[in-house]
Amino acid sequence: MCLLPGEYEYYHYLQPTGTGRTDKYDDNGWGCAYRSLQSIISWFRLQRYTSHPNPSHYQIQKTLVDHCGQEADGLLGKKTHDIAANARQLARRVESEACRV
Repeated sequence: MCLLPGEYEYYHYLQPTGTGRTDKYDDNGWGCAYRSLQSIISWFRLQRYTSHPNPSHYQIQKTLVDHCGQEADGLLGKKTHDIAANARQLARRVESEACRV
């Protein structure tokens, strides 16, 4: 375990998910991996490693389909928590883009 200094945004269910200030998405019971990933990405952004805005749940799912080999029919727009295995790939994608700057 490693503790990193810096600020991050904490994402909790029924908070805005990155698509608008009033766009609240109830992912209680299934969205913790999405919210954890949103918090990690916010850390990269707030430390100025990337300028990417935080992704919405749908944008995370779309990235999994486009870049991590997930099937669109089984994931896009679904209320599923089965992204934990691919969260590292998504974080690395953000990190690698930040390292190119």
